Order: sequence, then C-alpha cells, then structure tokens
Amino acid sequence: MNRKKEGPAENRKGFTLLEVLISISLMVALTGINQLIANGERSLRNCRDRTIASQICQSKMALLLAGGIPVGNRGVIQSCDTPYLEWTWRWTISRTNDQDLANLTVEVMPGPKATRQMPTVLLGRMIVTRRYPSIERELTGKRF
Repeated sequence: MNRKKEGPAENRKGFTLLEVLISISLMVALTGINQLIANGERSLRNCRDRTIASQICQSKMALLLAGGIPVGNRGVIQSCDTPYLEWTWRWTISRTNDQDLANLTVEVMPGPKATRQMPTVLLGRMIVTRRYPSIERELTGKRF
C-alpha cells in the first residue's frame, strides 16, 4: 500500500509568516488608496465650489456694470439663488486718486447655512465712472 507520509508542515494549522506579511501589506496599500480617493474627492469639491463662486462673481460684476442691479445696496450681503449650495455676495466701490476712476469689487462667500467650509472669491475691477452714471451717482452722492 502506498501510504502518504505526513510531515510536520501538513500537521500545522494557521497561517505562515509569508501569508501574514502579504495580507498586512495589502491592507496598508488599500488604506493608502482609500486616502488618495478621499483627498481627490475633497479637491474636486473645492475646485467645483471655487468655479461656481467665480462664475457668480463675474455674473454679478457684469450685472452691476450693465445696470441690471440697483446700485443702492452696496456693501449689503445679499443671497444668491444657486442649486445645491448657498452663496451670498456683496459689492463695494471706492474712489481712487484719479477722479474719473473707481475700484469696483464683488465678493462671493458661503451663505450662513453652509454645512462645510467653502471658498470666498473676490473680483475687483477699475472702472471709468462717467461710463456708468448710476455708479458715479452712488459715489458722488449726487442725484441727477
């Protein structure tokens, strides 16, 4: 009869040292990949928020210069209607040393009910005041 010889390796129960080392290294690698994915998602959200805030900023600046927004409420924080995120904005205008120039600034920031930290975007532009009569009136206080 052929009888199979049983050696000490066949009687042992459990994992070998090599199997344990391989499983630990796989766990460490998977944890690192998981962290990379989480960091990527966080960066993507931040980039999306900055892009949305920049677009709102440019849109509000264009509306101000086109006369689509009443200039009387400068410096007042106003709400923006955007899907999924709550943003607020305000605009300020200040004189420069040149009488015909002014500095127009639009700031977009997270709303009061923002659930996570979002960026604030500031857009500034020098304007020739006589081209924008409503802004010039706001600066001078004159009512034509």
